[in-house]
Amino acid sequence: MASALTVLLLEPSYPKPNISLLSPSGGVSLGGALTILCCGQHEGLQFVLNKEGRTVQWVNSDYLALFTINNVRQEHSGIYSCSYHNQSQPSAVSYPSDPMELVVRDFTNANITRLVLGAMVLLILGLILAEAYYSRPRGGALGAWIRPSGDENLPREQAASPRGAETPAQPPLLPNTPAPENPPQELPI
Repeated sequence: MASALTVLLLEPSYPKPNISLLSPSGGVSLGGALTILCCGQHEGLQFVLNKEGRTVQWVNSDYLALFTINNVRQEHSGIYSCSYHNQSQPSAVSYPSDPMELVVRDFTNANITRLVLGAMVLLILGLILAEAYYSRPRGGALGAWIRPSGDENLPREQAASPRGAETPAQPPLLPNTPAPENPPQELPI
């Protein structure tokens, strides 16, 4: 009968509190600090922070409690909840809060710097590859290495000579081959 009486006394009589991570909002990194907020609905309470069923901290406060963890380590990761009870009536307890998962990330400033530098190196390598790809000759002919200018972009049959006459088609020059001397042109009289 005594055990049944104990169970009745510990039956939750207060609603569950709300639990949230106040800082930092973008995630928790190694070596940093964090604050967990637990909000109740009454005065004169003792709030208890639990990690996976074990008590981590407790705070006497009205309506809310702030739990601070400094120098965060990987072992601080886990599932947290909080509850509260009346300081003057320890048997008046709340239901536990909804669970909150805390994930500690290993993104220290040094790691972020390394990631940024690595991304910059990959970007530069990509630009070098793109430049090499787009500057290579097209068509596969040896003459493709010689870049045309002006009328040379047209087929040789359509390119006009200085006198307006068509020039005979000439085979493309091989690299490092001197250009033949141009024959003298007749001047109009």
